[in-house]
Amino acid sequence: MGLKMGKLIPREVETEDMLSDLPDFVLLHIMGFMKTKDVVQTCVLSTRWMDLWKNLTTLKLNSSHFQGIVPFSEFVSSILSYRDGSISLLDVDLRFPGK
Repeated sequence: MGLKMGKLIPREVETEDMLSDLPDFVLLHIMGFMKTKDVVQTCVLSTRWMDLWKNLTTLKLNSSHFQGIVPFSEFVSSILSYRDGSISLLDVDLRFPGK
């Protein structure tokens, strides 16, 4: 908003989503640096993002982000069953921090 003689003058706000304009391969590259649990949650952003995570070639799985081994193993099973099997997994970072 601009200020003119003590009054606020509304300006048009740019609401363009430039991140979603990036090609899939760039988004997937960025997602490759994120925890898989966070990447899967991107599916709620828009219909374009709904299935994008299924094409990941890198998975980062950490049991400490879950309330026990059972929820963690269910998450891993779910990820492996829902992802696009025609796309090879190039890297799996699987962590079980000591307790």
